[in-house]
Amino acid sequence: MLWVIFDEMSSELAFGRRPPELELPEFDRFQDVALSAANAYPPARRTMQSIPALLTGQLVAATKPAGPDELLLTFAGQSEPVGWSQQQDIFSAARAIRLNTAVVGWYHPYCRVIGDRLTRCFWQPASQLTNPEKFGVARMMLVQDADALQLLPFTGRVREWILNKTPDYRTPHLGDYLELVDRAAQLAADPDVKLAFVHLPVPHPPYIYDRHRGVWDTKGELSYLDNLALADRALGQLRTAMERTGIWDTTTVVISSDHWWRTEYWDIRKPIWSPADNPYRGEGTDHRIPFLIKLEGQKTGSRYEPPFNTVLTHDLILDVLNRKVSSAEQVTAWLDTHRTIGESPFQAYDDSP
Repeated sequence: MLWVIFDEMSSELAFGRRPPELELPEFDRFQDVALSAANAYPPARRTMQSIPALLTGQLVAATKPAGPDELLLTFAGQSEPVGWSQQQDIFSAARAIRLNTAVVGWYHPYCRVIGDRLTRCFWQPASQLTNPEKFGVARMMLVQDADALQLLPFTGRVREWILNKTPDYRTPHLGDYLELVDRAAQLAADPDVKLAFVHLPVPHPPYIYDRHRGVWDTKGELSYLDNLALADRALGQLRTAMERTGIWDTTTVVISSDHWWRTEYWDIRKPIWSPADNPYRGEGTDHRIPFLIKLEGQKTGSRYEPPFNTVLTHDLILDVLNRKVSSAEQVTAWLDTHRTIGESPFQAYDDSP
């Protein structure tokens, strides 16, 4: 089982209303042999909530970091937060049936929080301008000065000028991506790992790939479409690695995202927002995300129309691993039986990626 999360991936731009100048051959090839959902919604609008929800199978109403190795989760319908590290999740369930589990992930410190239930783990923290974990001293001082200006009136243009003068933030993001996708390809191709979870930092901004020239670019005016093309390229790398070891056809592959492209969030965060994104400002009103699943040995594609929330992925994957679901027809029946809500009620807006 390979479960891939492409961070901040828009369903409509990738599949529903794809711009004619955007080509995604690997996603198209995968869709030809997978069940694809037309109306799948994420558990929340941000990574900090969505990923724990996906892995535990429970909607998360709120989160609060509680140290370098803990995240407090308040589950839907509960009043008291609990530690993520103490919760049963898809990995602990897989370990209970003696399956090897592994994670290659971005943003969350997976290895520190849930490493006890993983046989392999690698993670990278975020490097973009809004998350300073990897900042150098000079860059941190500039960003702190800019943030302090928010307390004073009429300083918006000065703050924007300071942020635009901060050192390059796209180069470290590219470095993170390259190491993560390389590790992910190695993990996906390992036949000893029976449940692999991969969380990649694309098409999430910042933009690091020029799709027209097929080259890395950390200086030019790029767009979200470029990072969508990079996500397509990453899927191709994972598939190629698996085909080389002969396990692609015998692996169930799930592709989805943790949240949609939040244009309203990035539009006010210069310089991460690109002028090339201006034609797509309205995309953030569509909260649907991709959800595609190819069962072991599946050769034909199908489409699932009813709305559902992808928090169900946890239970679906466990039923696939336990051989209760083994065909696209059974996935359809399973979704019809288990789906409840579509859009998540947890859409709080804050500054978390």
